[in-house]
Amino acid sequence: MNMPPTKESSTAQRQAKINQREIAHKANVSISTVSRVLNNVAGISDEVRNHVLDTARQLGITMQAPAITILRRVMVIAHLTRVQINATAFYGPVLDGIVAECGRHGIEVSYLPIDSGAHAEAYALQQFHASPFDGVIFVGYDALNVIRHIMSAGTPVMLANTELNDIWADCIVSDNEFAPRTLIRRLVELGHRRILRISYHGRATLRRRNRSFSEALTEAGITGSAAPVIEIPHHDAQLTYNKFKQFLTNLPEPIPFTACVCATDPMAISAMQALQEHGLRIPEDVSVTGVNDEPMAALLSPSLSTIRVDGGAMGRLAVRRLIERAALPSLLPIQMTLACPFIERASIGPAPQPAPQTAATR
Repeated sequence: MNMPPTKESSTAQRQAKINQREIAHKANVSISTVSRVLNNVAGISDEVRNHVLDTARQLGITMQAPAITILRRVMVIAHLTRVQINATAFYGPVLDGIVAECGRHGIEVSYLPIDSGAHAEAYALQQFHASPFDGVIFVGYDALNVIRHIMSAGTPVMLANTELNDIWADCIVSDNEFAPRTLIRRLVELGHRRILRISYHGRATLRRRNRSFSEALTEAGITGSAAPVIEIPHHDAQLTYNKFKQFLTNLPEPIPFTACVCATDPMAISAMQALQEHGLRIPEDVSVTGVNDEPMAALLSPSLSTIRVDGGAMGRLAVRRLIERAALPSLLPIQMTLACPFIERASIGPAPQPAPQTAATR
């Protein structure tokens, strides 16, 4: 049974707010900074923390901070197949960022790669309950039942590159809205009006990215036969190559597109190989773009234009938010969007001009 606050507790709460305001004014910092210092939340430099505490002492203010949950052990649950396929390109840096940031805070990390399916989910929960953890970071993992179960146990949770519409949880995702539009706008600036997409809809994050590509094309007036789509059922470079190679074989000459926008860098690399084997020049005949900015993207010939996703930053920010969540469980969940710049390299150029019409002979 919840008891209403007493007069004494209400007065203490009001006094705490007044004290924080006084400290913030004298220390020339925000009230939220004072609150974060007093609650021992991560992300505040030692210089600012000491300045705020010294100011409080100068004012003769002593404040009792609430009990703080300190993260000592964190479990990282990552989708096995996705991590294996994108180990160097994306998920490797995410995991490296998590480990580095946990190390900075003295947090022990346990890694659990897990696949989809009921048996895998049961195993994940078994491992979670086998040993106490102070927090869990899900990386590229969408099993709603597992996430809900762990959250219901009162364990702080953070979702990295996982976007779910059926749960309120802190998450961080890459920019799948603005970055695709920036890419399409650049192609349009270069004169491209017939743009092919090689698409993959495996997850919510990818579906959002593909919607943004489609909407940007529509806004540019590129629709119908001017915006063909090749759907790839699995994120597989060889499958992409085979399907695109067959697509090119069945096309009339000249090919009816001047740019090829791919859902990921591996798909873009497969497309470039198929185009070059078909006798097409990149970017003179067809411009090609990808997403992720894999290490090899800059080394290709021609180098690949792509959307850069900073997986390391995603991992570090995921840990910082989990620390905040552990310290202040009542915080409202937030979704962080990681900015993803478009990196223009040699694989895109001006759209080729149609060959001049030859006058008919009489």
